[in-house]
Amino acid sequence: MMPTDQDLLERVASGLHEGWREYHEARGRVFGAERTPTTHPHLVPWEKLDHSSQNQDRFTASLILDEWARGTLAPNDLPGAIHEAWRRYTLVQGRKHPHAQPFALAHPSGGEDHEAQAASIRLLLDLVRPGGAPSR
Repeated sequence: MMPTDQDLLERVASGLHEGWREYHEARGRVFGAERTPTTHPHLVPWEKLDHSSQNQDRFTASLILDEWARGTLAPNDLPGAIHEAWRRYTLVQGRKHPHAQPFALAHPSGGEDHEAQAASIRLLLDLVRPGGAPSR
């Protein structure tokens, strides 16, 4: 059965968070009340993530789903698009973050955390546009 648009949005948002969380936990980062090189307050399962952070992932997911459905986003461009959607949310919210700069500047050697996020949502995106070939 095909998920509804809202179900798909929620699944992609959750997938983005879980891909990010699993990436950082695999490298030894753990939950902590303060954001440090070894701890982060968002290193919890999606269900335990605060609503504000869930909304950040929903915003990112909505932009990715829109680009993917329109055929303007290729699979190889997913990591950069995820970063740019997150960055857009951060800037709109007026928040300061050390990585809130263009993808190439924030991740000069590649965005491995965003690659993990892309891998975590790829099958869900294929529900929208199978194969992921851009329709430009």
